[in-house]
Amino acid sequence: MSLSKVLILLLISSVGYSSFLPNSFKVQLTEKAMKIGKKKSKHVVGSFNYKYPSQVRYENEQMTFVSNKTNSWRYVPPFIPGEKGEVYVSKKNRNVIAKLFDVLRNGLKDNSVYKVKKHGAQNYFLDFTKAGAKDYNIKSVILSFNSTKLNFADLEKMSLTYADGKLVDLFLNSMNSAVSFDDSFFVFKAPANTKTINQ
Repeated sequence: MSLSKVLILLLISSVGYSSFLPNSFKVQLTEKAMKIGKKKSKHVVGSFNYKYPSQVRYENEQMTFVSNKTNSWRYVPPFIPGEKGEVYVSKKNRNVIAKLFDVLRNGLKDNSVYKVKKHGAQNYFLDFTKAGAKDYNIKSVILSFNSTKLNFADLEKMSLTYADGKLVDLFLNSMNSAVSFDDSFFVFKAPANTKTINQ
């Protein structure tokens, strides 16, 4: 193969790679979770912010979760005003969704974490490898798009099946990829009257 053909192929692949997942984005995330043995699902709505690599800030009415490449914080506000809130601090990134978005930068193609299968005109099935399932604690993911173009901006739902059988649907709304975040945005500063619990 000539050098010119190689360069063209590299250019095409790099364009596809960069266009699928932006370096950062903000989205309204609705989580619908069904635990094993339960008949009713739980709905939680929050704001999800992501920056590559592995940096997330997720906030809802019940808690705030912040994670970067070295630390994670989960803050639970006090149930009764005046009481202490709690922040759980870990010296490693515990967010599976952040790791999943990191690997999605590879695009919809087979890799060491998952194998890709088309699942209808606007869906893709990610079948996690043995090593991927162990590392991510996920068995499979179905990506549902609202367009046959299959751009990341058209992603409207992620259906996750965890290794323990737990089912979680993530609905993505109001996607905004024209955002940028300072690294300080992914460092949590606990408010006053907060108990710190190191994990």
